[in-house]
Amino acid sequence: MRTSNDLVLITGGSGFIGSHIVEELIRKGYQVRCLVRRKESAQRLLNSIHVPSSPERYVKFVYGDVTKEVPKYVFRDVTVVLHLAASIETGYHQNYDTLYETNVMGTKRVAEAALVSESLNNFIYFSSMAAIGIRNVESLVTEDIECKPDTPYGKTKYEAELLLKKFWHENGLPVTILRLPTVYGPREPYNFTKLVKAVKSRKFVFIGNGENLTSVLYVKNLSHEIDKFFQLKGRGEVYHLADAEPISWKKLIGYISEALGIRPPNIHIPVSLAKVAALAFEMPAKVLRREPPLHRGRVKTLTSNFAFSIEKAMKEVGYSPPYSTQIGIKETVLNMINDV
Repeated sequence: MRTSNDLVLITGGSGFIGSHIVEELIRKGYQVRCLVRRKESAQRLLNSIHVPSSPERYVKFVYGDVTKEVPKYVFRDVTVVLHLAASIETGYHQNYDTLYETNVMGTKRVAEAALVSESLNNFIYFSSMAAIGIRNVESLVTEDIECKPDTPYGKTKYEAELLLKKFWHENGLPVTILRLPTVYGPREPYNFTKLVKAVKSRKFVFIGNGENLTSVLYVKNLSHEIDKFFQLKGRGEVYHLADAEPISWKKLIGYISEALGIRPPNIHIPVSLAKVAALAFEMPAKVLRREPPLHRGRVKTLTSNFAFSIEKAMKEVGYSPPYSTQIGIKETVLNMINDV
């Protein structure tokens, strides 16, 4: 097992992405400090990870809440911060104020507390492609694209990016920003699980021809490669991370179907018809405060040609995701097969 002098502080370590990163860092011999809200979160993390020896040897817990004052002492001797703690709302009804309090003000509290660390080399913030705003593009999306977030969640992630860049310029906080697409893998509780359920229950239909490209990221590709960013001195740079190749929605659904052992769906509806249906579904959903079966944001997600370039991370950091999307999806679906 590799050892490291880096002491890594993680916020959001008990969540889906965080738990995989903690597990991989322990395997590699890093010392990990997790900021969690309560003992139940710490126990959930310990129960979810699988490492060769007792995880308590490598991970220590400190208690705090990013929606309140973040204790500065937890940053003592820390060399790398991984800020994952966030409020995630991916549905039709998104509360901007709630998202802002965690995603922007929570990030501000963590950044302010991190300034006390004299050993800090990198404050790595996990952002989202939602910060850019999904749209049709002709080529792979690079880091210099103009951000036009179109959801409350995306707006708060972009505002947090701008806030941290300000901390870098004005306070010297060594910031690195990682923008992630949809992350999938074992223990994922969000959109990918819903997608697999829709495919398995034969409720998924293509909008358009399904040939438009998207990017996804297997969580084990992220956790395996994350420590390559520890060697960077944060300079306010943004990096896009994803699986090695963009993928069409048709191929993505094909991989899910293959892993489920069923025929892939082959029903397509026109984009124009889907937009009309989405608008009709949205009207009662607004009144009843329910999630509509289809809305215009989902139509945009499923029909836009919108995929990431990871060339910058590959060239500057040596980012090289070891798992193919096909393998990642197979492992993910087999892990959740009894729950979908």
